[in-house]
Amino acid sequence: MEASVSRKWKTIDMAYIALFAVLMAVCSWISIPAVVPFTLQTFGVFVAVSVLGGKRGTLAVVLYLLMGIVGLPVFAGFSGGLGVLLGSTGGYIIGFVFTALVMWLIERLLGTKTWVLALSMLLGLAVCYAFGTAWFLVVYTKNTGAIGLWTALGKCVFPYILPDCLKIALALAIRKRLAAAIRLGRRIHYLPPYRGETKLQLSVLLGIAPALLHDYKSVDLMFAVAEMREVKSAEEVAQMEDAFHIGYAMHTTAMRMCRAGVVEREIAGAIEGVAKSMGLGVSFPSIVSQHGETLHNLNSEGVLADGRLLLVDAGGENRMNYCSDHTRTYPVSGRFTAQQREIYDIVLACHDHIARIVRPGMMYMQEVHLEAYRKLAEGLVGVGLLKGSADDAVAAGAMYLFMPHGLGHGLGMDVHDCENIGERSFDYSLVAERAAQSATCLHRATWRLRPGTILSDEPGIYFIPALVDKCEAEGKFRGIVDYDLLRSRYLDFGGIRIEDDLLVTDTGCRILGDRTIPVTVEELEAVVGR
Repeated sequence: MEASVSRKWKTIDMAYIALFAVLMAVCSWISIPAVVPFTLQTFGVFVAVSVLGGKRGTLAVVLYLLMGIVGLPVFAGFSGGLGVLLGSTGGYIIGFVFTALVMWLIERLLGTKTWVLALSMLLGLAVCYAFGTAWFLVVYTKNTGAIGLWTALGKCVFPYILPDCLKIALALAIRKRLAAAIRLGRRIHYLPPYRGETKLQLSVLLGIAPALLHDYKSVDLMFAVAEMREVKSAEEVAQMEDAFHIGYAMHTTAMRMCRAGVVEREIAGAIEGVAKSMGLGVSFPSIVSQHGETLHNLNSEGVLADGRLLLVDAGGENRMNYCSDHTRTYPVSGRFTAQQREIYDIVLACHDHIARIVRPGMMYMQEVHLEAYRKLAEGLVGVGLLKGSADDAVAAGAMYLFMPHGLGHGLGMDVHDCENIGERSFDYSLVAERAAQSATCLHRATWRLRPGTILSDEPGIYFIPALVDKCEAEGKFRGIVDYDLLRSRYLDFGGIRIEDDLLVTDTGCRILGDRTIPVTVEELEAVVGR
């Protein structure tokens, strides 16, 4: 039991040490305009040591310093690296450690009463000034020339005495409240991570094994974030329109490069370059493949060949971290065959139909996704791949064979906005009532569209040999799917997907962007390979 308690407190200690190291970094980035501008670095040090206590506070300061040494931009002006510390003012940053040690020593000798903390902060500040000034004199003299002590104090100390005293007063004012919150052992809320690097970071910060992180996620925070991000403001919509321009450039570049003999990764690399030149880079790893039937296919080693279809699913992230996501499918030769056009027109008709009917108040799963299935099924009945009525095919689940994914997803600061904190993160049955009340893209089964919602519209038809084999062997959809026709004419077809991003308005919806990425057969044939 004692060992368990000890491990618990070590975990909590690590979490708070890391948290306050990050707090110091944030404080260093905050610049207060004044006659002589100053940051809140020393404020962060005072708060860390006074709240966490001498030992943990000093370790937080040391961690902050180490973060800067390895190059993280945690110092003032988003700077980092050993060069900052070796500069003329680096001694004042190193002096933070001595400030923390002085405060720790006085805490051990006199306790943690408010007047003792005030005294320890003042003495610690004086030690920091002394060490930093001595450092400044040595480095400045070596690099520039001799300088007097009084001049150095006039540059590096005197202008900051009053601001630093105000920081001490502020630190003392909030210290009591923060310390009380920590003593209460309040829970640290975090979202369920899905990226590997994020899992490792959280594991280090919280002392929780990566495999157990989902067990301690905050459902309260998940719903709060989803509700905040669901409806986009006018400013956010403007950012996503900006991201659209990146996507437009990426896709038109891919179209022009598409011709027999080109390697898929050449196109993938080129459009990634476009994304980086116009924004922060791609919003997700680009899918550039002649095997469109393989969903999320990141293998781009194929050589483009006449007669094949190239599926490009790609988007860019703008400098404010907003994403675009579009898919286009077109013939490598520059001309659709009759069969390719037949299937393409079915997918395009569905895409356009959804863009016409989406309006606020619709339930995503029941009224949008299933309507897309029905529209695709109508087309597949028309070409003979499905028998009977479209409604019967949808009711039987036969569309799973041709489009085994949802019609779309939320979009915003993540390309699958909030999905990582939703459907795959909890047992839906346990939160069904709450999810229904939230009505966000957190879970698509209870997602009700609202003005300001942005979602992708990405129907597709795919001919997946392994899935065909599986469904036929299991006797699924007999009498509905024409397996003979499917096998004789379509198994080597590949797949087609068309995707744009819809903004739900007060009365309906519109496709994001001030222009259309080439999408009709005629538009594509006019651009591809040119």
